[in-house]
Amino acid sequence: MNKKSKEFTNILNEEKSKLSIQRFKGLGEMNPNLWNTTLNQETRNLLPSRILKKNIK
Repeated sequence: MNKKSKEFTNILNEEKSKLSIQRFKGLGEMNPNLWNTTLNQETRNLLPSRILKKNIK
């Protein structure tokens, strides 16, 4: 699928509408479930990621 195609654009727009992004000023604003999945060292999953210089335009 070409990134410039109408089909790609339609799918991208449809998937974006399903996203919900929240920002918190401090740890006290987080609900317990969010703390458990992001900060609790016993239950969180951290995955390494890399951005290769050749992929940056």
